[in-house]
Amino acid sequence: INFRLRFFQEQLKSLDLKMFERCHFFDSVFSMMLMQTMRTEMSAKEREAAYQEFIAPGPAKRWTKHVDLFSKDYIFVPLHLEDQQWSLAVVCRPGL
Repeated sequence: INFRLRFFQEQLKSLDLKMFERCHFFDSVFSMMLMQTMRTEMSAKEREAAYQEFIAPGPAKRWTKHVDLFSKDYIFVPLHLEDQQWSLAVVCRPGL
């Protein structure tokens, strides 16, 4: 999935640089780590603590340190849910 997403990024960059600059692409590692915070065998309290650790001081902050996600028009997040195939979530205009 990362290869295909990178290919899409490069195509977009070569065709429309302004549109490319208004997009942000996460890789599969980000989404897999995010999904780890939502495991069903954890209690709601444990999930909340894991999520807060992921978002505030953890990996999410490092991945977005140099990016203002709310200024982007599109955010692409690859998702792998349980035993299903990969999907691509597209967040449109998160700053609105």
